[in-house]
This record gives sequence, structure tokens and C-alpha cells, in this order.
Amino acid sequence: MTYTKQQAITKIVSSAQLYKSELNNRNLLIIYGESVSPKVAQFYFAPYNFEHLTGVITNINGYNISSMFYNKALRRKLAHSDFEFKDDGTTERKLDVIEQAMQIAHNAKQIGDFDNSRPKLIADKATGTSKWTMAFVEDETDYLKPCSLLNEDVHDNIRSYCRVLAIFRKKRDVPTYSEITCVGKDIDMPRLAATIDKLYPELLARTLYGLEKNPNMKNPAADPYIAVEYKLSDGVCTKTAELYTGTKADCDRLIQSYSEDKPPPKIELYQLTDPGSEQSKQLIEAISSGTGAPTENMYTKTYEYSFFKSEDKDWCTKKLQEAYSRFTADLPNDFHGRKLGIGDVIVIDKHPFVLSGEKLKRVPTFFKAKVQEKSMDTAEKTTSDDKATDKAKHKPKKHKR
Repeated sequence: MTYTKQQAITKIVSSAQLYKSELNNRNLLIIYGESVSPKVAQFYFAPYNFEHLTGVITNINGYNISSMFYNKALRRKLAHSDFEFKDDGTTERKLDVIEQAMQIAHNAKQIGDFDNSRPKLIADKATGTSKWTMAFVEDETDYLKPCSLLNEDVHDNIRSYCRVLAIFRKKRDVPTYSEITCVGKDIDMPRLAATIDKLYPELLARTLYGLEKNPNMKNPAADPYIAVEYKLSDGVCTKTAELYTGTKADCDRLIQSYSEDKPPPKIELYQLTDPGSEQSKQLIEAISSGTGAPTENMYTKTYEYSFFKSEDKDWCTKKLQEAYSRFTADLPNDFHGRKLGIGDVIVIDKHPFVLSGEKLKRVPTFFKAKVQEKSMDTAEKTTSDDKATDKAKHKPKKHKR
């Protein structure tokens, strides 16, 4: 494809955003070869590596030009005068595939030693797909850093290529890998993780987060994948939790959030612990008539799931409607509570709403009872301590004879 300067800027800016969210200042761990005796390769992506993948000739003056180019692209400040196309057409060919290549953590299929058949490109390793190849050079720390991007089938650029079994990712300053970004077809992830932990100890974290296809998918457009949690212990890896059901993009975002210790907000369902008791029946009547409000001490949390806030100002209303539908008509497969009924409470990111009739009403006092109890306990303890202090103050002193 032939690009104008403005079209190239649009492509470079878009790719810089992807590079930031997917690769910048992160390590990738690619597991490849045979499942029983896998090999590993570690990669590092720095800000200054991005420019090499675009294929442009920069006209920027200053110190660390490559990093300056990347930062200008991130800030959408890249100008026509900041770069030129190469005469041999390689810039356009790289721009054709650069956005796909930014997803290397999710879609690399093959890896191997670079064949070095090009006089102007020397590299150690390469990975990619049938559409693109990313070449890497090994640095003094044994990490592989990107040096070029080719608009060519990876099989045509490597020797003795091997299948990619799985890919892990972490931030540069984190010691171990916990985020699983890609798993090859027919790969048993727990078994592979246990094998990696045995052969290459100290590479993997004790808690891992990955993606699985949803075997109970009801809506291919909405819930084809499940974000899951694994635990590594004593040479065994087991799946311990299903965190979220949804699209691949949303599951990937959640996995990244958990692996970086920034879990997303949750939607929680609280239901009366003993709905048949007289006290519960009286509370339901009071809620229905608008004369009473629920408090947490009478409820049990029966379900929760993660979600993502959107930039839409009505995100809370939309998530509330989604939760109402989920707990009345489209019950999750792993939900074992009752269908949503009057008196039940849905909590959206710590904001509680109670079902009263056919409406969900905000109940800011739902969690306050527990807070008040703690405050009373603290107050009683403080009072008790104060009395003890006063008693000590007024205790007659013993005079030495």
C-alpha cells in the first residue's frame, strides 16, 4: 500500500498506543518446542525500540532520537517534517503489518534462529506469523530486543522453526511472570506451567492468570471466553477460580489487571440469609412500601463478577441493567443462589441498590451498619481506656517513708 505522510502518521500513532499498552517496558516469555521438554526465550521492549519497527527515517534532532520519536507519536505530536519514507519501499511494507505485530504477545505462532540471509539485517532470533516477522538481537543481559519488522512469512526467515506453546508477560520491574497472554492449540496449560516451573524455577509466579474458551457459551458475541486463575504449588498447577466470562478483549484486559495487581471493580449480589424468617418478611414488606432499608448484617453475598468501567457517564445505569438481566433471566452457569427478588441487593463497585417492586433503588446505608458497629466498638474501647487512665490518675500515690 502507498501511504501519504498523514496516513503514515495515523498508522504510527495508532501503533504507538498499542505498543504502550501491550509491550513498552515489559518482558515476554515465549515457551516453544515440545510440551514435555520446552525451551524458553525472554524478550524486552523498550521505548526506543518502537522506531525500528516503523521503518521510517527520522529527522528529529536531540539526544535519544528513537525515544523522542516514540514519545511524539504517543502524544500525537508527530509532524510531517519529523520523518521520511525509505526509498526502497520498506517503510510502507512495515506499516502494512505493524498493528498486527503489536499483538505479538497474543498471536506469535512460530519462533527460531534468524537465518541472516539479508546483508543489511543481522539478528539472533525471530518470531511471528504467516503475515509478519519480528527480528531480535540478544543483549548483554540475555534478553532479546526487537531490531526490525518484516512484512513476510516467519517461516521464510528462520532456521529450524519451533511451535510457540505459550506466551507469558510481565512488567520489567516485576521478578516473575503471572500473565498468560497466549496458549497454543491443544496445550494443557496447567501441565505446561508445572513443567516450566520444574525446568526453569523462579520464572513463574505462584498465581497465574490466563484465558480459556467457554464450554458453556450461550452468546458467541458476548461470552466466548473465561478469564481463569491458576495456582502453582509443589510442582503442580491447578485452576482455582473463574474470574470473568466475556469477550477475548475484556478477558485479556482483566488478566492484565490482575497480573499487575490492579483488580477491576466488581458487581456483587447480596441475598437475605434466611428469607423465610419473620424478620426477613417484615423487612421485605418495609422495602416494598418504602418504609425500610436493608442492612448487610441480614444478608449473604451469593455471587460476584468483575467488570470494566467505560467512559460513558451512564456506565453505572447500564451495568445495573445488565446485572438485573443476568440475575433474573440469564443466570450464570456457576450461580447457585435464588433468582433476583424483592429485597435483594446488587452492589456496583461498592454502590448498593435494592430491588423494590420492579425498580432498583440506591441504598447508601447498606454497609453503614457494620461501620457503625465498629465505631461503637472503638468508642467503647476508647471509653474503657479513658476510664482506666482517669482511675490511674486519681489513684492516691504511695509516699515513701
